[in-house]
Amino acid sequence: MERTIVIPLVKHERTSSRTLGVETAVRSVAGSFDLTPRESEILELLAVYGFTNREIAERCVISEKTVKIHISNMMKKAGTGSIRKLFSMIFISMNDGLTR
Repeated sequence: MERTIVIPLVKHERTSSRTLGVETAVRSVAGSFDLTPRESEILELLAVYGFTNREIAERCVISEKTVKIHISNMMKKAGTGSIRKLFSMIFISMNDGLTR
């Protein structure tokens, strides 16, 4: 049975058609690694909007330490020790979507 993860779209002044492609790729990666809705939200804030841990903590009303724990959990689920590798998975997913 396929699970659908719903990621709330972030209202931000930089939202454009270009960021929508990244958001779609983030959802794809989030679904592939069974990220929680909160992890998916944080991944979107990092990858799409470039928020710092502090900005994410303020936006999500959690501590910076909790943000770091979510990021660590995402990397474990993706089997990588680097947030850069996780971002590269998003961009690979975007490229795959463009070439299909």
